[in-house]
Amino acid sequence: MHEWSKSTGVRFGNRLFVSKYEVALPTKRALEEFLQAQRLELLGETATTKLHRDRDSKGMAPLKKDAKDGGAVAGRTRKDIEKQSGQPVISKENFKQLGHSN
Repeated sequence: MHEWSKSTGVRFGNRLFVSKYEVALPTKRALEEFLQAQRLELLGETATTKLHRDRDSKGMAPLKKDAKDGGAVAGRTRKDIEKQSGQPVISKENFKQLGHSN
C-alpha cells in the first residue's frame, strides 16, 4: 500500500520516491530530517527564481547574485529554525542520511 502527498512524493513502506529519485528512509526521524532539508533547498530555489523574475536578471553576474541572495534566504531560515528549536537542522549524525556525500 502506498500513500500520496504532494509535498513528499510517493511513499512505499520505508522508501520515498521524489520525482525520479528513490530515497531509502529507514526511520520516521530520517524521513522528517530528509524532508526538512529538501524544503530548505526548495525555499532557496524558490527565492532565487522570484528574485530573478523580479529583477529581470540577465547575464552571469546578476544571475549569480540572485542565486547567492536566494541561498541566503534559505540559510537565514535554517538558522532561525535552529535558534527556535535549539537543535541543528543538519548535523554530523544526519548529514549522510540526508543524501549528501562528503
